[in-house]
Amino acid sequence: YRMTAPELLVYERSDRNEWIFPKGLLLRPYDTTQSQVFIKADSAIRRPQHEEWELIGHVIVQGPQGQRLTTRRLFWLRDERRLYSNDTTNFLVQGRELRGSHFNAKDDLSWYEIYDNKGAFDYDEDKSSAPPASPSPSPTSAPATKPDTALRRAPAR
Repeated sequence: YRMTAPELLVYERSDRNEWIFPKGLLLRPYDTTQSQVFIKADSAIRRPQHEEWELIGHVIVQGPQGQRLTTRRLFWLRDERRLYSNDTTNFLVQGRELRGSHFNAKDDLSWYEIYDNKGAFDYDEDKSSAPPASPSPSPTSAPATKPDTALRRAPAR
């Protein structure tokens, strides 16, 4: 990855071996055949002994198929090719917006798990393939009257 930062502080002591990017960081891939993920944060810490990154502030991860992940704190275990966060995370993928309390993902965003998730996405009522499984209403059931438009926002399950 190519690192772009206005300031870099390097500590190479036995009690503190880390690189600190106090004024922001942009990580871009050198070789786009291996990874096409861009990462941007307000600040960051790199711990070289375990190749662990901690990205802090307004963190944005842009994936190769247009996926976009935002959170306030993100950890990247580069050797394991793993991203995770224990903070609220927003994930936009294929027009669907998901929000969760924490997540795990591969660093190319090809696989992810979002916990305690909520979300919304558009769907076309006329193209719905199957009727509801039971006629009894649930908290996420559609209203009895049809909306004026065929597209409606609904909570994801």
